[in-house]
Amino acid sequence: MDGTVRDLLYLRGLRLSPSEGLPEIIGFRCLGMAEKIPDILGETGALVHIWHVSSEMLPVSAAEAERWLVDASSGRHWILSEREFEESAIDLLISSAQVELWQPDKLARWIGEAVLSGDLLTERPEQMSSESEEVGEIEPPQNSVVRTVLSSKIDLDEWLIQRGMDHVETTPILLQATIWAVKGSLISPGDEAEFGEWLVLEDPWARKLEI
Repeated sequence: MDGTVRDLLYLRGLRLSPSEGLPEIIGFRCLGMAEKIPDILGETGALVHIWHVSSEMLPVSAAEAERWLVDASSGRHWILSEREFEESAIDLLISSAQVELWQPDKLARWIGEAVLSGDLLTERPEQMSSESEEVGEIEPPQNSVVRTVLSSKIDLDEWLIQRGMDHVETTPILLQATIWAVKGSLISPGDEAEFGEWLVLEDPWARKLEI
């Protein structure tokens, strides 16, 4: 996700310079410093530290926010977060530092708008090969996660026009889903094996699995 955020910052015209001397802060990654962000924190020409918070199950707590305040340098900060912040954490940040906080909804909308406008290119998952393999011991799965963005199957503008609703204002959103890579062999009573590979989409919106 760091790469996607960096691409979006580049599209916004921001050039990041390294921020040296900052300690490693658990949960917060400093992407660098940027100048001239007129629509952030209401001033121009002042250096802004840009941070990225990766996705996790639990929201950012007040204790985590306080630890960040202690370790982060003074000045202006822009936090792009894939995690929700507890209300107490938000109050602590806003009252103690010059912080612009973008939570997951706003960050996802920013990414979605870039995808729909064509500024941010997307890649479809590659089709898995169907070459047969010898049946043997099952290898433990690697704990690697590949992030990608799928294009919409529906042309929303055309869909609205067909239903006489082209005057309706729409807002793009980015939904998080999971694609499972499943492969295995079906073994018959006669010890004949049939190998197969599937990509299974776990759609949280439709609450169903789709192959």
